[in-house]
Amino acid sequence: MAHFRKWLFTGLLVIVPGAITIAVLNWIVGLLDQTLLILPGAWHPDKLLGFHIPGFGVLLTLLILLVVGATASNFAGRKLVQWGDALVSRIPVVRSIYSSVKQVSDTVFSESGNAFRTAVLVQWPREGVWTVAFITGAPNGEVAAYLRDEFVSVYVPTTPNPTGGYFVMVRKSECVELEMSVDAALRYIVSMGVVVPSDPLLAASR
Repeated sequence: MAHFRKWLFTGLLVIVPGAITIAVLNWIVGLLDQTLLILPGAWHPDKLLGFHIPGFGVLLTLLILLVVGATASNFAGRKLVQWGDALVSRIPVVRSIYSSVKQVSDTVFSESGNAFRTAVLVQWPREGVWTVAFITGAPNGEVAAYLRDEFVSVYVPTTPNPTGGYFVMVRKSECVELEMSVDAALRYIVSMGVVVPSDPLLAASR
């Protein structure tokens, strides 16, 4: 029985990571393949080839992103984007949703943005209990005037799903900035502390 249990858990350790990875990739590819619906029916790869090959939606999505990015990077494209933003800002309900999403995307995906660029240790949910979080910015306006002291905006992700979490503002002096990368910190959170990031100081000494 001891050998049986050992073989069973060893099999799980080998199969589970691969199975979950395949399932996630299959979901992502299936989701991106939905972009093929914007093509005319006669242009669908399935009809042209006579059989289904997953992944064409990924290529189409990348192509769309590249074309839109290249267009929006020149003068005429920037003017077109500004005109579109101005048009959306005049629609009562849509403008509040669009402006909020745009501010977040501009902060997260902008090359000059600092959101999710730094992993920190903070005491959460009470003093004496520590967790890994990410600095997303700094309070300003009325909030900053009320807090007065130097605070930072922090996102505390949940485990094992980091897409859910809490937005809190803590004193900068109470945050411990970590040397680990954001990717390493996310792996640490998702694995519930099982996958421990390597020490950058030890890695540098080697």
